[in-house]
Amino acid sequence: MSRGTLDQIAQSAKQWGREQHARRKQCVARLEAIAAAMEEAAGVWSAALDEAPETTDRFTPVLWIGSTRARHLHRIHATVRQLGGELAELTGVPVKDSMGIVEEIDVVDAYRQLQPEESGADRARDALETLAQRKAAVLAVATAVRGAAEAVA
Repeated sequence: MSRGTLDQIAQSAKQWGREQHARRKQCVARLEAIAAAMEEAAGVWSAALDEAPETTDRFTPVLWIGSTRARHLHRIHATVRQLGGELAELTGVPVKDSMGIVEEIDVVDAYRQLQPEESGADRARDALETLAQRKAAVLAVATAVRGAAEAVA
């Protein structure tokens, strides 16, 4: 997974002087909120894994996750998208691409069709792994931005 956008956010924050302490704290707060949203999404996928079929079919996970969980993931996505927009305002680093929000800070939704030979359980496990990786990357950047704040304090 490319960490281009996250690296740009960290680099941008490292360039801020002492006078930007409040801005840096806001950036860390947004990053931590994104990580919390990923944790929430992982909870949805984890609960869905308990009901995920081990057999393959060519339908989207929303059919076995259910509309309630799919809508919950969509609400989390909307929250992350808003937080990403706020990060972009704070850092000047764009977090949106032609499809909405850059993948490295987005949650895994339930709408993408399963691949051939991929089961619902495979998708759920993959979503959990992806979210854990993205959360770790976001928290690493939050730590770097917080460290940059302490270095100039």
